[in-house]
Amino acid sequence: MNHLCNNTGNGTGGNGACPNNRDDGQTQASITEIMRITSIVSYVLILVLSSLGNSTIIATVIRNKSMQNKANVLIINMAVSDLLATLFALPRMLDVYITKSKVWKVPEVVAEGACKFSPFMREVSCAVSIFSMVAIAVDRFYAIVVPMHRKPRLLELKFLIPSTWVTALVTNALYLYAFQMKKENELLQCKNVLTLQQDRIFDTFRFVVFIAVPLQILVYLYIIIAIKMGRQAIPGATGQSFASNRRHQNKKIVILAVTIVAFFFISWTPYYVLLLMFIYNAWQVYRPSPNAMIVIFILQRVFTILTYASFAINPIICIVFSSNFRRHITRTFCRSHLPKTRTFTQRTTATNRTTSRPLSLHNLDISLGQVTGIENPTHEDDIT
Repeated sequence: MNHLCNNTGNGTGGNGACPNNRDDGQTQASITEIMRITSIVSYVLILVLSSLGNSTIIATVIRNKSMQNKANVLIINMAVSDLLATLFALPRMLDVYITKSKVWKVPEVVAEGACKFSPFMREVSCAVSIFSMVAIAVDRFYAIVVPMHRKPRLLELKFLIPSTWVTALVTNALYLYAFQMKKENELLQCKNVLTLQQDRIFDTFRFVVFIAVPLQILVYLYIIIAIKMGRQAIPGATGQSFASNRRHQNKKIVILAVTIVAFFFISWTPYYVLLLMFIYNAWQVYRPSPNAMIVIFILQRVFTILTYASFAINPIICIVFSSNFRRHITRTFCRSHLPKTRTFTQRTTATNRTTSRPLSLHNLDISLGQVTGIENPTHEDDIT
């Protein structure tokens, strides 16, 4: 549950889970102000990057049929959840840090809805992302490691997309009850009404379901995939150019997949570890010094910013590591500046006739199907 000390902007405070911070006067006040300004700048940057980046990824895949393969549709699934979380959660965070107040200055009915949906959508986005990443990994496992095996029907998009959302909504539904508007001195504040024991059970469950178990599954699957792709031979391929192209394609796929997974867990794991330390009263055992408490205060702010940064990182990863995404983004948003498509002639041996085809990278590049032995690579595996 979101209750790192005075950190979420939702009025959560901890049910006794947070340590008793000591007031070191001007030093602590200066650090608090520095972190406030840092948080404002970070959240504004995340808001802009997430809104533009995720919208760009969604529009690019929707407007280019050749991009509408299973992996890219699941990436869109993550982009939609990240965009919703950005729009629901970040404005409230900015309001709290800018005004230095957690008091809600809107009608009570509006405050009640925002109080619940701000933390709820943040955690739903986390869940949708992790379930989508696991789905991509399992799909790639079947396509690359055991291509002759029939994929389970559950891996079809008509089942995958709804299941990621239904599971994410159900596993986080407790947020809709836990966060409630309470009046204190006639001022509206959003409070976590769960007991400490309830928080411990729920947060431990979420850590296991969304961090520990998926991380182990993803590491295992991508290790097997990497080993298989490293050993995979191309039927009929000869010469250094084919081998070099195979290694290049394999490397791009592995780097893209591992990078998405790595950044997700870098963004969320430290937050959850520190959260569990708070709710299990680790400070009562270790009793950190005042200087250590200042470090913990800084870390909790940084770790929370990282979780919100996860909303903006996937589009950046796709653009940086996927030449295919870059190419189609350019085609989607800069069509008027692109040169007209040229044609080339190809002589067919069967009919000895000349046929005109558009000149494109899809015609000239070694397809991913030649690398992996998978049929219809343009619509199944063109993620690089």
